[in-house]
Amino acid sequence: MMNKSIYSNNNNFKPYDKLSFTDDFMFCKILENNPDVCEELLTLILGQKIHLINIHKQETIQVTSDSHGVRFDVYAGDDKDRVIDIEMQASHEPYIEKRSRYYQSIIDMQDLEKGDEYDELSDSYVIFICTYDPLGHDLPKYTFKNICIEDRSIILDDGTTRLFLNAASGKVELSLELAALFKYIIHREVTDPFTKKLDDLVSEARTREEWRDEYMWHKEAYETDLKRKAYAEGHEQGVAQGIDLKDLLFTLMESDGRLNEYSKSVKDKQLFDNLLIEYGLKKD
Repeated sequence: MMNKSIYSNNNNFKPYDKLSFTDDFMFCKILENNPDVCEELLTLILGQKIHLINIHKQETIQVTSDSHGVRFDVYAGDDKDRVIDIEMQASHEPYIEKRSRYYQSIIDMQDLEKGDEYDELSDSYVIFICTYDPLGHDLPKYTFKNICIEDRSIILDDGTTRLFLNAASGKVELSLELAALFKYIIHREVTDPFTKKLDDLVSEARTREEWRDEYMWHKEAYETDLKRKAYAEGHEQGVAQGIDLKDLLFTLMESDGRLNEYSKSVKDKQLFDNLLIEYGLKKD
């Protein structure tokens, strides 16, 4: 996702025990570590049996050094050589249509290697599960393929599909299973075996200390990054936000295992200034 925090959909960190299936961290952990659940979810959404052969753990993909990075929530491949990206969107995204277009382009660039022919591109799906109506027409599901404007019976056979789920839809033209999923996403109500399975996995995840530690590590890294950015925008702004320069440098150097060097800098102004420059907290 474009610089999107994977740990909450609105860049606010909930307590770990309060995370639900719609929070990015929980969503990714459950689907990455339970391929059968991911398959069941995709089968439910796409209306066809899905057999996955791989699920890639969440990572940032950046095609060039100066391009937007993308962090896919769940990126998987199935036994029909299709690539599927599933995104949980629990906060309003004003440019979701263009974001889906960009994700599609990144999938294609990742899929086609140098020397490959274009017909080697995999069919692909970009799926957004939204807790709100992303397009404003109260459809429970919006499925898009490229068609000919002059003759809408002609579909461009480029193998791409973009799909947006509106879990908040009040319309009822859904399967019972998909309606149950929507109710779970919006109200946390367990009404069928699949939502019971999801809810049990969320409860189990809250007991996983290694996941809790990972979540807290990223929380601290995110907060440190915010402080670093505040100073990058100007020392006065950082001071106005109540950020102490020594505390920030201590935090950064502690994470790098350089506390001995930090201790020396406390009594050495030149070393201290050099470290501020090195960590981007002061202009050279």
